[in-house]
Amino acid sequence: IDFSNRKINTGELDILQKGMKLEKEGDHDAAMVCYTRAGANSKDAQLSKMLLGNLNFKMGKYMAALGFYTKAIKDLSEKQKQVKLDEFVAFHNRGIIYFRLGDDDSGVADIEKAVEKDPNNLDCRTLLSLAYRRMGKFARAIDECVESK
Repeated sequence: IDFSNRKINTGELDILQKGMKLEKEGDHDAAMVCYTRAGANSKDAQLSKMLLGNLNFKMGKYMAALGFYTKAIKDLSEKQKQVKLDEFVAFHNRGIIYFRLGDDDSGVADIEKAVEKDPNNLDCRTLLSLAYRRMGKFARAIDECVESK
């Protein structure tokens, strides 16, 4: 993660990096504590919410991940000029969770928002095509395949 464009202090950076190290080592509970601590008094709490969402997603805790991604998206919406990539990732990841939970309509809505941020993203176009096919919207599924070229 590139921390250079973030409004975080050195102590917060240390906690986030420690959390990332613990997560990589497989200590998810300790990583979660670090991410939560880092976000508690952060000027850029959206980052810790994204990391918590990613961690919960990896652990298969989709409802918790969904909540963290939703909070991160709300944070992004409140800031006028936030990093476009973060918004893309939040919508993309939340869309995947909706798909896994069987909520295709919400998943499609989020993936379409991700496509608005990155229209040439093949993964998003593929997800949309598969979702439309599953929903019986075959013409839309084909359109997404054509757009992904």
